[in-house]
Amino acid sequence: DVDMRPDIFTYNIVLFAWVNSKREDAVQRAEKLVNFMEEKYNAGDDNFKPSSRGYNMLIDAMTKHHVPDGARRAEAILNRMEQLSAQQGYDDVQPDNITYTSVIHAWAKSEDNEGAEHAERLLKRMQTQYDSGNTRVKPNTKTYTAVINAWCQCDKAGSTQRAEELLVQMDMLYKSSGDANFKPNTSVFNAVLKVWASSSEEHAPLRAEEILKHMLTLYKEGDRDVKPDARSVDIVIGAWYRSNSVEAAEKVKKIEALKTLVRFTP
Repeated sequence: DVDMRPDIFTYNIVLFAWVNSKREDAVQRAEKLVNFMEEKYNAGDDNFKPSSRGYNMLIDAMTKHHVPDGARRAEAILNRMEQLSAQQGYDDVQPDNITYTSVIHAWAKSEDNEGAEHAERLLKRMQTQYDSGNTRVKPNTKTYTAVINAWCQCDKAGSTQRAEELLVQMDMLYKSSGDANFKPNTSVFNAVLKVWASSSEEHAPLRAEEILKHMLTLYKEGDRDVKPDARSVDIVIGAWYRSNSVEAAEKVKKIEALKTLVRFTP
């Protein structure tokens, strides 16, 4: 029965199941499915014409299942997509924002000490392509948050400053373009707070506290997208707890009081 013949949609459903499976061979099985679909299309079966969706799911699997060297393998898939999309008949395989952001997320989750540099390199690659007219890869707040999270995992000198510079860059892009895709929100600020809270720099807790207060100020001035939440406050409290400052106990007590303010401020 021709109507019962499996096609790309059928295989993508199976692929989705493998990506979300807890089996040890889940990524291997997902990879085989993607390769099989590509082979079927190359053999002339248009029912298996690949799309970015399948490749994006495979990239997601690399991160979900903590595959060894997963970030590099995820980026290799991204590069493969770009190579394929340049060929006739593979226009649907062109990487998009989800592709790039997923690979950046993979680098953020990796234990590679160069992960943050790789993540930011991909952000710049996205921006270059977007500036050249490729709207599919337009960065957004999720993309920037993923890069900032990558810097949070980095113990290199200057990682805190770089994370904060990315926040400033977002704000400048938003103010110059009015594009809400670049507007910093609570999640982005929390990512920057995490970077400072994880830092061993002596002034890190104070800087985290200053950023929290800046969020409150912006919120009181009418920016509802940056309202601090309980997580914002907890991150800063944690930064002071881990410090050796003589004023840590007093600081924690004062910041704890902000939780009530944050919870009940409309």
